Amino acid sequence: MSKIIKKIKGRVKKYLPESWILILVIIGLSLIIGSISPVFFTFQNFINIIVSISVITIIGVGMTMVILLGGIDVSVGSIFALTAVITGDILAKGGPVIVPIIIGILVGLAFGLWNGFFTAKVKIPALIVTLAGLSIGRGIVLIYTRGQTTYGFPESFLRIGQSRLLGVPIIVYITIIITIIAIFVLNRTSFGRSIYAIGNNSTAARISGIRVELITMIVFTITGFLCSISGLITIARMNAAGSTLGQGLEFQVITAVVLGGTSITGGRGGIGKTVIGAIIVGLISNGMQLLGVSIFYNQFISGLILLAAVTLDVMRGKKEFETL
Repeated sequence: MSKIIKKIKGRVKKYLPESWILILVIIGLSLIIGSISPVFFTFQNFINIIVSISVITIIGVGMTMVILLGGIDVSVGSIFALTAVITGDILAKGGPVIVPIIIGILVGLAFGLWNGFFTAKVKIPALIVTLAGLSIGRGIVLIYTRGQTTYGFPESFLRIGQSRLLGVPIIVYITIIITIIAIFVLNRTSFGRSIYAIGNNSTAARISGIRVELITMIVFTITGFLCSISGLITIARMNAAGSTLGQGLEFQVITAVVLGGTSITGGRGGIGKTVIGAIIVGLISNGMQLLGVSIFYNQFISGLILLAAVTLDVMRGKKEFETL
């Protein structure tokens, strides 16, 4: 019996790769949610899903690189919120729009560099560094905003998040461009190959001449930059920036990356699969909203999905080890 099961698994793996299995999951989820809620298949709902997926994907690009290194960044939600509220506050006070945008991006870059410095140079585990960053960032957001929401941004800024081209929000095109660039960098440049090498064996990578510390700092800085881009686009779309922005976003992003097939231990995965993982996360979140599921259950289910994704990753790792 066990031989038959192994044979079936072998054929499934051969003729139905992991990416296609995830695509079938997306189709199945869509049909189930759509059969329960007719609103699911409306154009406006699809736009809502695409926008939410775009935010997860943009940050997921940076998170994928961090996890490929063998690290993790749980501070992305705080960086996202911090850049958003600082930019929003300056925008609301008036003046040239470009100034708060630059400041917001610099905040994201600085926070990412901070994470990278303490991880690479001080040798503190990335989980501890970014966990501290999550708390510090969220604390600054609460102190800065005093729990208030800022709104009423200039029309020129709102166009960034609300404009459409051929009926599709600009954020979608920005996401596609960032994704294509990231795929090229990871697959076609020495920098990308170095990320994979560090994730597989950082000691061997260092011996072979790869500047492990510098690349680690760059990757975390890129992640901070992408968080700031997502934050700016989000407040431009909402015309508001509040202290609750980005809460739980880090877990959605990590779930999308791991669910897509990037190994939590580093060295294996890619951006393309992260996009598929983001779509699944976005569909589940949208489906629960349409079905009126309480936000408390939303958190519970998100946690289960993250646990399931990590469990699948561990199982994949064991199978690969057994075949060696």
